[in-house]
Amino acid sequence: MDSPGPDREEKMLAEALEELKAQPAYRINEDGDDLIVRVPKTLATRERVSRFLDWLEFDQLRSQSELTEEDAAAFAAEVKRAVWDQNRQRLNVTDDSSLASTVREKAVDLMQRLPPDADVEEVMEQLYFLSKVERGFRQIDEGHGVSHEDAKRRFGR
Repeated sequence: MDSPGPDREEKMLAEALEELKAQPAYRINEDGDDLIVRVPKTLATRERVSRFLDWLEFDQLRSQSELTEEDAAAFAAEVKRAVWDQNRQRLNVTDDSSLASTVREKAVDLMQRLPPDADVEEVMEQLYFLSKVERGFRQIDEGHGVSHEDAKRRFGR
């Protein structure tokens, strides 16, 4: 019989690890064309399993695609442009020729939304913000801008 001590504990731990490797916490069965995966709730949440399955589905589609990175970038730019075109009316952004008249209207609207006791500095900050937003809209119209993924990468997220 083995004597108690560190060697025996290490041996027991190694045996337990081998047993875990031989019998994972999940089970996979086949039923015709389907795989049936059983995962204990202690191993993963429903949301986490769902995200993994979404990734698995995406990876399968991506592997079958003949789309090049250049095609994907062009398609993404086209989608961004279409989304922008749909939202520019909602945001009341017009072309540059009528921008001067709408800026005045937006400034008046901004003044009416400020609290009655707003000081000149607050008004200037809001007008500055409005000018930056308008500039951003123009840059997007000209095809400039940064994708959401590029922005996340630049800020390290």
